[in-house]
Amino acid sequence: ITVERLGDDLAAVLDHLDMPAVVLAGHSMGGMTVMSYATHHTDALHARVRGLVLAATAAHGLGDRLHTRFWRIVLWRSWLNALMRRPRLGRLGVRGTFGAHPLAAHVEATREMFVATPVDVRRDCAEAMAAMDLRPGLRRVEVPTVVMLGRRDTLIANRVTQAIAASIPGVRVVELLAAGHMLPFERPDELAAQIRSVAAPSTAARPL
Repeated sequence: ITVERLGDDLAAVLDHLDMPAVVLAGHSMGGMTVMSYATHHTDALHARVRGLVLAATAAHGLGDRLHTRFWRIVLWRSWLNALMRRPRLGRLGVRGTFGAHPLAAHVEATREMFVATPVDVRRDCAEAMAAMDLRPGLRRVEVPTVVMLGRRDTLIANRVTQAIAASIPGVRVVELLAAGHMLPFERPDELAAQIRSVAAPSTAARPL
């Protein structure tokens, strides 16, 4: 598993579907996949893609001591799944990925997704994210781009998400004050509004 391969996989899907004027929206590692596609398939990006929406994600900086310590202590441990399979403990374990006042069903869905991901996949993804630096290639991206972040994101530091804006010309950054990392659950209306704003630039985005 590498971030570059994820971008190549996305390229294969888009080539197979042969869809014009698409908007690519990605959350967390999905955003990294979108940026990998944008940096390694730039010609195809400009020919096929109308715009990008990158939510709670990063292009670099996940190999620093803070993130590496979290991944090695938490994400890679096989015994963790035994605890996470216990609903009450598991929900406590993933609660920190949310901001203020999450819905219980969203926290439970996040717990279930975590448990469903094999430990070796979590490890390999963490290693891939720690090694990536997509910033040089992002400077060649010339499609409308929105970067979204939750100000209470404890999984990917705000400064790392904000750094994407320094690499892509003309990026619009949207900060959601009470939100955490799980924006598709926490703020779906705002996320959808930003996708619509990129899909139809002449239509004003819904106020946040």
